[in-house]
Amino acid sequence: MRPSVVQYLGLDNASMPTTTREIDAVVEMMLSTTYRYQQPLLLDDLLGWHRALFPDGYSGLYRI
Repeated sequence: MRPSVVQYLGLDNASMPTTTREIDAVVEMMLSTTYRYQQPLLLDDLLGWHRALFPDGYSGLYRI
């Protein structure tokens, strides 16, 4: 997860291993909630995180 945080913050990540889309989505969600904690959680935010984490609508064999 560290490479995703480094990349998201715009730091040099040349020596870091590559990350997956899922990890990038989790990091983006965590940073968004950390920086915007005083703003209300909107349904669009929640659904956006959901789409980022489960782009095909499934978690394993289960439809979400």
